[in-house]
Amino acid sequence: MIVLLLLSFYEGNSVATAERLQGAFANPAALGVKTDWQCILGYNPSDTIWSAGMGLWGMGFTWTGNGDNSRWELSAGQELWRQTLWLGTTWHPENGGLDYGLLVRPHRYVSAGFVVRDAFRDERAFSGGIGLRPLWDRLTLFGDLDFKDSVTAWRTGAALEFLPGMILHGYYADDKTLSLGLDLSFGKTRLSGNGSAEMGADTLSPEFNEFQLEISGTPYPTLSVPQKKWLDVTVRGPYSEDGRAFLGSEPTFYEFVTMLDSAAHDPAISGMLVRLEGNPSAAQVEELHGIIKKARKQGKFVVFYADAMGIGQVWLASAGDRIVMPPSGEVAFPGLRGGSYYLKGTLDKLGLYADFERIKEYKTAAEPLMSDTMSTAQKEQYSAILDDIYNNLIDYLAEGRVMPPESVDALVDVGFFSAPKALSAGLVDTTAYEDELEDVVKGYAGGKVKLVKAERYFSRREIPRAWREDKPLIALIVAEGSIISGKGGVSLVGGKSMGKEVAEAMRKARKDKKVKAVVFRVNSGGGSALGSDLIWREVYLTAKEKPVIVSMGDVAGSGGYYISCAATRIIATPATITGSIGIITGKLVAKDLFGKIGVTKPMVTTGHKHVLIWDETRKFTDEERRFVQDMLQEGYDDFTRKVSEGRGITRDSVNAIGRGRIWSGITAKEIGLVDQLGGLTDAIELAKQEAKLKDAKVVFYHPRGSSFFSSLRNLGVALSGFQQKLGPTASYIEAIEEDELFYYLMEPVEIE
Repeated sequence: MIVLLLLSFYEGNSVATAERLQGAFANPAALGVKTDWQCILGYNPSDTIWSAGMGLWGMGFTWTGNGDNSRWELSAGQELWRQTLWLGTTWHPENGGLDYGLLVRPHRYVSAGFVVRDAFRDERAFSGGIGLRPLWDRLTLFGDLDFKDSVTAWRTGAALEFLPGMILHGYYADDKTLSLGLDLSFGKTRLSGNGSAEMGADTLSPEFNEFQLEISGTPYPTLSVPQKKWLDVTVRGPYSEDGRAFLGSEPTFYEFVTMLDSAAHDPAISGMLVRLEGNPSAAQVEELHGIIKKARKQGKFVVFYADAMGIGQVWLASAGDRIVMPPSGEVAFPGLRGGSYYLKGTLDKLGLYADFERIKEYKTAAEPLMSDTMSTAQKEQYSAILDDIYNNLIDYLAEGRVMPPESVDALVDVGFFSAPKALSAGLVDTTAYEDELEDVVKGYAGGKVKLVKAERYFSRREIPRAWREDKPLIALIVAEGSIISGKGGVSLVGGKSMGKEVAEAMRKARKDKKVKAVVFRVNSGGGSALGSDLIWREVYLTAKEKPVIVSMGDVAGSGGYYISCAATRIIATPATITGSIGIITGKLVAKDLFGKIGVTKPMVTTGHKHVLIWDETRKFTDEERRFVQDMLQEGYDDFTRKVSEGRGITRDSVNAIGRGRIWSGITAKEIGLVDQLGGLTDAIELAKQEAKLKDAKVVFYHPRGSSFFSSLRNLGVALSGFQQKLGPTASYIEAIEEDELFYYLMEPVEIE
């Protein structure tokens, strides 16, 4: 008689401990647990029986046979509810029988299983079992009962992982059989052997029952051999904050930065080789710089390599121990500048007029459309921000390159260096080609070293021992792009937008009892006042129930600050641009352009006095301008009130630092707009502290738009955005959809 051999690994000993392919014979629901591809090959020397199995995506195929006959089965398992409930089934082609299995894990230390075998045949039988882990994931106790009309068999056993990857397991059955086995893990490869003996016999005759080999796509915990390992990581960028792309999705900054932070604290990593191939944003450079410094404090040696370096790469590389570039490389950091193209002259030639109102003098978003030169207010705020960032950069370079700040400033005056000149100036430490890097690293490491690619390091997550993760959750919600009043998307013309979906994610996190805190990553320069207020409301309500920690990216100004100000705490990087507490609205008047190209716009109205207020063929009348100013003042008063209440400062103080002015993260901390300087990983740690959590699992709550349907929706957004761009004032008017003929009578006020 042939019996399936996929019982050798300890997971197959009980309907309650069953996991993955090796547990599928005991309980088919096991295939829904910790799914990944795996292959198993087994051999029973006493009966000369071979077995093989393959599992993938919760489905499994198993075969058993010898020279006389064979048997195969198909199984499938599916998680039904949050690491708690699984259901599975197995089909036996030789007789058409079906087995059904249920697995329930209400706690990480409790598991129960139930199986109906040959559910629709007269041979129907049942098995039930329970597994317990007395306060430790490496010790498992279990007991099973088989019954038909009455109990037909029972067994009880245990498994102990006495060293990582080494599991001793066994059971005692009602027929007085004692079975013992040993599982050995070597990462993605596992070996298992099993033997048994009949304890009631006059002569104890143990026999070796079976041997199995497993190859898994995900490694198991294993006893590691100490070895010098360096992380070989490439920094690209700028990285997406929310992972949305026009088609599909892309890796997020959170994924990259947490991988690097994990390596910084990993005792198995003794050093890092960081290759610079991209241009992360200023805020991302700040955070990566901080993580590299953490790695060095943990005793890791960090080497940077770049073919050429601009100011961002120099900024980041200054955190390392050594900097290497090829002999033909270049370094360029001639200082910082800020500005934009001013288009009033162009608009004049086209016959367009920018008619905007604002609160207050620093709210300069429309200035390039209304003026030929930069205003005093714009120069003032730009200069202050550049000074803050530049001084911070000089301090970083002085510390990292071990030279006085005035010497660094003198190097900036030079600005451009060939690799040999950069070497003599102390900006780099070694010149070498990329193919020589391994030898360079060996020299710095003091001997042979193993370079581990970041992709492999990031994917090395071991199969967890725990039956389920009972860690409390921290929800990570990302607000990236322009704020709109509806749901956002990704446009080829307008870039990223977001709105209601962020508010919905915040509401979902608030209502989820497993979520104990929220990290709200904001990277937005603002947008719709309505959209901003809807998100603010959800942040406000959530912060009343659980900690909400804002982590500001490159920019969290205007509407970006509006949606942040109700949070429990706010963290920004020194390079973050924030503030801009003010409001602006307006339109482009195309009367002269239409006259030049022969466009006319006849219309009929209901005759109400403000029905043409947003018409692009005329400027605001004096009365309309007063009306718009009153509307803006009302919005500004609401904005400052919410900042005052959220930040715990007076309205007068908010107005003094408001008026539309932007600030660097450094100054924002000094004036009370943010609580501390730091990055995304710091915000996660602060969320744990505020929620009084020792550990937590971070869950990405924002939809990443990776589906085919999301891509189609983004295409629609792109086409819509392009159509809007064709109209001179379309970007300032919200049209009612569904083929309606009217426009909203009220212009959506912009906070940007």
